[in-house]
Amino acid sequence: MAWLSRNAMHGGAFGIIEATIMMLGVMLGLSVTHDKSIIILGIVAAGVADAVANSSAFHVAEEAEGGHTQKEVWRATLMTFLGTVLPVVLLIVPLILFPLNKGIITSAVFGVIIISWIGNYVAKKSKKDRMRIIAEYLVMAVIAVIVTYIAGRIVQYAGI
Repeated sequence: MAWLSRNAMHGGAFGIIEATIMMLGVMLGLSVTHDKSIIILGIVAAGVADAVANSSAFHVAEEAEGGHTQKEVWRATLMTFLGTVLPVVLLIVPLILFPLNKGIITSAVFGVIIISWIGNYVAKKSKKDRMRIIAEYLVMAVIAVIVTYIAGRIVQYAGI
């Protein structure tokens, strides 16, 4: 496990939590279209852009922080990319396999599981209260999903 240095694990955890919240937001924001292909296209496009942006930003942050070898920085970059791609894949599969409403509900359940898993991981590493951390992360996700859903509704009603 030496390959998975502390900063590489940070990158992976960062990518997983950020992508899960973002993809749930994109999914619910675009759900106002009731068009499965638009939702899937939006998740794929946002997911690819998000993975590249997250890994690039984490790379820069690690270099700016200093104290890391180039190998450590690149490992963290790769883990951030993979951590961002994983939720995109996990959340899109139900949308492909099931009718739209069932796919969205299943993806949302997967999202809750992913966020809870990361919360548990962080609580264990930081020796903090597990339930408080998981609840905090889930509240952040719910806020993001509600805001993006409302934004989608506003755009829909505005006829843009």
